[in-house]
Amino acid sequence: MLALALSILVTVPFAWVLTRRRVLRRLALRNATRRPKEGLLVVLGSLLGAAIITGSFVVGDTMDSSIRQLARAHLGPIDELVVADGRSQWTDLISRLGPARSGQIDGVLPLARLDAAAVSSSSGTLRTAPHSQVVMVDFAAARGFGGDPHATGISGPTPSGDEIAITRDLADELDVGPGGVIDVYAYGAATHLVVASVLLRRGVAGFWLDEEPQSLNVFVAPETFERIMRNGLKPGAPPQWAVAIS
Repeated sequence: MLALALSILVTVPFAWVLTRRRVLRRLALRNATRRPKEGLLVVLGSLLGAAIITGSFVVGDTMDSSIRQLARAHLGPIDELVVADGRSQWTDLISRLGPARSGQIDGVLPLARLDAAAVSSSSGTLRTAPHSQVVMVDFAAARGFGGDPHATGISGPTPSGDEIAITRDLADELDVGPGGVIDVYAYGAATHLVVASVLLRRGVAGFWLDEEPQSLNVFVAPETFERIMRNGLKPGAPPQWAVAIS
């Protein structure tokens, strides 16, 4: 509606000149009829310029929209991430930030993650997804994080034992669903786990700090997270202990 109003506003002066200024109208029409090729070049140049400007607006809006959508899918209610230097500092950080939930802070969520060299399916067709991550987070706390459970993407209970929850991206990559078995390769060892549920790539469930649009996440119980680190045969990057703030 605004674009239409602006177009009419810009057109009115030219329409007034066309109807009221007979000499200028005759000069313009005479020049166009005498030099049709030059007139055609002017028209084509104007169309090309308008197309370039319109295309830049379309591409810019699309890029802005995709970046905003990526932020909603990978972060959701997570506004800040405080990373601790080790597990002991993480525990101290949780005790310090926990009481801060008031005023502008409507959520404090402890979580830990570690990089997996690969995740592969053990049931059905063998498929592998490199560069995945294992995340430890309490599902009940995650659903209450930020005040909008739908924005977190977390559903169901926290995985227990050998059960895990994976994102839809990872499920599609490995072609597995609830009941499927996968192997998580980290620190030179493989850990066999059973898929209990599949989560959408949204908010906490889609938590991903890299540039890829996918979120290849494996959510595990605290004891499973410990077992993956304890069973490691080779040294690797230590887990990241963090507290998310909304």
